[in-house]
Amino acid sequence: MDAQENELNWNALGSGVLSIAAGLLVVMVLGGRTFSPIADGRAAFYAMSMITFAMCLLGMRNTVNRLGWMHPLTILGSVIGALLVALVVGVLLGWQLPLIHNDRDAFLALAVLTFAKWVLSWIGRLFFHAWAPA
Repeated sequence: MDAQENELNWNALGSGVLSIAAGLLVVMVLGGRTFSPIADGRAAFYAMSMITFAMCLLGMRNTVNRLGWMHPLTILGSVIGALLVALVVGVLLGWQLPLIHNDRDAFLALAVLTFAKWVLSWIGRLFFHAWAPA
């Protein structure tokens, strides 16, 4: 067995912990619950965007190193990532975005895009070993 196979993949672990945090945040917001730092929809949106970007940061390097920039999963992940950035910038700057009428809509769009990117990362991990060290 190779020494790298025994090493803990800190990026995968960190991304997994952040995935759980994102899921808990979605359940909390959809359930109408709040707590002090996240008292409204806008704060929940920003908290979710920070979690999402951290997940992408941790997962992107190994995926690109393993699959390359021109792999369909990498391209699709980049497109979803660009949509995530556009959504966050649009909300931050107060732009009128299609299908986004309030903070809850923005949060739901962010959660759906984050979930789609999370599914892509698991497809890459399970079928293409994208998280394995290159």
